[in-house]
Amino acid sequence: MRDVLKAGIASWLPTMIAVLGQQLGVLALLGIKGASETGLYYVSFAIMGVVTGLGGNVLGLMIPVLSGMEDGRKRACWRAIKISLVLVTPLAFTLAAYPEMPLGLLGKEYVNAAPMLMLLALTIPATLIGAGVTSLVYAYGMYMTILILGLVGNLSRIVTYIPLSYLMGDVALSYALGAYIALAATALVCRRIGFNLDFKEALLITAFPLCLVPTLHLLGVSWLVGASLLLLLPYTSYLKMEILSRGDLRELAYALAPRQTVNEIYKHLRLIIK
Repeated sequence: MRDVLKAGIASWLPTMIAVLGQQLGVLALLGIKGASETGLYYVSFAIMGVVTGLGGNVLGLMIPVLSGMEDGRKRACWRAIKISLVLVTPLAFTLAAYPEMPLGLLGKEYVNAAPMLMLLALTIPATLIGAGVTSLVYAYGMYMTILILGLVGNLSRIVTYIPLSYLMGDVALSYALGAYIALAATALVCRRIGFNLDFKEALLITAFPLCLVPTLHLLGVSWLVGASLLLLLPYTSYLKMEILSRGDLRELAYALAPRQTVNEIYKHLRLIIK
């Protein structure tokens, strides 16, 4: 019973604080600025959550897998983090480059939320790395460390929500600060447990699409062409640089669709994939 309570508190207490860290921003903005600004932030946060959830689905399978492993936990953890980053990072930076595109589908008034969505989209890679390392630490039974990681990022958000709402009129910057403060704390935890979080490879995954964003803006490339380039070029470069192997691609496909369906698709697209 004691072990169950320790494991449960380490899981639900940071989750509760994370919910507070997200929803108190909405409430602070509602109280300080009003319903219009709050609605813009809420919509931006929801769109960011959809993209984050794509990578989160890969990472969500990790806790039972890692907990049942006797050896190779760290290698498996990094592979899952890498696949989730490869899957989601181009989408995140496409959002950052053209936030007006999804917002405009909801109505012209929502385009005003573009700066918020751009800032929130830039936090997605940091969020995924933190979620992956948390799964690894949970598998090791380091519940107090999980609790501290959950507190560090979310309390920093909560503390800055009200002052930044007054100063800047939105709370997206507070959320971003919390994400990168949590990433710094995650790096310290990785050093403590001897987990080689390959920041060089993570930087390679994020650097190419990140460099494309200002280039496309400076050249004034339309969203239709720019979004296509941001999605096509990074995925191709990941394969060419062997950041994403054929085995990773296969496992990612099996995670997204039934094995029989993937094998049937592969028969028709074998030459293109090669």
